[in-house]
Amino acid sequence: MTTKWILKKKYILGQLDRYKARLVIKGFTQVKDVDYFETYSPVASAVTTRIFLTLTAYYDLELSKLDVKNAFIQADIDTELYVWPPEGYGLEQPTDGRTAILYKIKKSWYGAKQAPYLWHQKLSQWLLKVGFKHGSADHCLWKYKLQIANGEVTALMLCTVVDDILVAYHHSFTNTYQNFLAAFKEFTEVKLEDPNQFCGLQIVRYRSHRKIILRQTHAIKAFLKEHRFDKCKAENLPAPAGQILSVLDCPDDGSSEQEQMKSFTYRSVVGVCLFISVMTRFDITFAVNSLARFGHNPGLKHLNAAKHLCRYLNSTVERGLILGNNTDQVGASSTKPSGLEVFCDASWASNVDDRHSTSGYGYTFQGSLIAWWCKHQFILAKSSFESELIALYGAVTELTWIRSLFKDFEIDISLPRN
Repeated sequence: MTTKWILKKKYILGQLDRYKARLVIKGFTQVKDVDYFETYSPVASAVTTRIFLTLTAYYDLELSKLDVKNAFIQADIDTELYVWPPEGYGLEQPTDGRTAILYKIKKSWYGAKQAPYLWHQKLSQWLLKVGFKHGSADHCLWKYKLQIANGEVTALMLCTVVDDILVAYHHSFTNTYQNFLAAFKEFTEVKLEDPNQFCGLQIVRYRSHRKIILRQTHAIKAFLKEHRFDKCKAENLPAPAGQILSVLDCPDDGSSEQEQMKSFTYRSVVGVCLFISVMTRFDITFAVNSLARFGHNPGLKHLNAAKHLCRYLNSTVERGLILGNNTDQVGASSTKPSGLEVFCDASWASNVDDRHSTSGYGYTFQGSLIAWWCKHQFILAKSSFESELIALYGAVTELTWIRSLFKDFEIDISLPRN
């Protein structure tokens, strides 16, 4: 196998932190069932992360972040792999028939298809060994003696996304946290960082009000600058009023409009906007959902709608998601959660191409929006009542999983009874 040098700049909160060079394997040359077997590695879902931060703010827990350095090479490789010497090392692959020099890989390496899986396995085994238990609904949520009673919480919780780990703990668990940190540093090389950024999310905390604001300001600014939307005019809505997009607006094969669309990275723009909408910006979910249906063959009308969305993001780049105590009560009087609330609705026959409806769901906990979806209904509804019934079914389906997730946080969400 061959290797490659990856050179990039590392930014923290929009500021250049350091220059980074990493040697990686060209994993696309690996052969399944020969060079690798299992590749799946779970990460904490966006919903889990938001609930984690909501409870951290609501119960006024301590919050810290751990960054594992060179996480993938901490685990042993599970197959026999050999690589050529890296470029610039002076022992490149010979072309004149001389004996080749190869290196045998002993550790999991960046670029290898099984590297994330091996790291997750090693981390999970160690956390289980020291007394942590993973959640049943999300295996990237780890808890140590988590208990919520009488409006108080005693806990040490972890939320893992590959090599980034959020830690939340009650002040009474400070010694336990210090012991865990010391043991973790013996297990692997780890860096303790300020929890103001996590997987591209900016975390702004207001402890006196028991609130956390999640933003993606720097990610949105970088995206807009890359696609030259950073100096465009402002828009007040994510989509023009009365906008209707259809497959009839897609260009014909070989037309001049289709050639013109090749100069605009439509899929890239919609993909980034989709990630932003999933993490913090629920206000653009419907607009992105509409644009994503035409990624196979977008036309100029779809392009203008995407540009309109980018202009809206440019004018609302500082907006964020408020988590924690979103009521007027602060302090001891707010220690009893108000429970989980679910909202759902449907736009009947809103798709002009197939006359299918669109469902929308929203889930709040203590006034904090923790989950939302906008989905195209695959069943053709014959009335607005039927479309809303389908939306209700989808909302309850997601609610079943969210209830399981809250049980992992030791919070029992009871369903209403007649």
